[in-house]
Amino acid sequence: MGFVLAFAALLFFGLGYWYAYGILGRKRNSSVTAKERKFHQSSQEDESLDQKKES
Repeated sequence: MGFVLAFAALLFFGLGYWYAYGILGRKRNSSVTAKERKFHQSSQEDESLDQKKES
């Protein structure tokens, strides 16, 4: 009986950890993607300003 309860507890903790890690991982990846996109856009704006100044 104790073995079954221990196994069930490990199973539920494992599934909960896996679920939470998946949700947080998706949020983290999307925020990193947004930061990279913003950085890329700002660097393109900086380059266009530099080209206008040189002209």
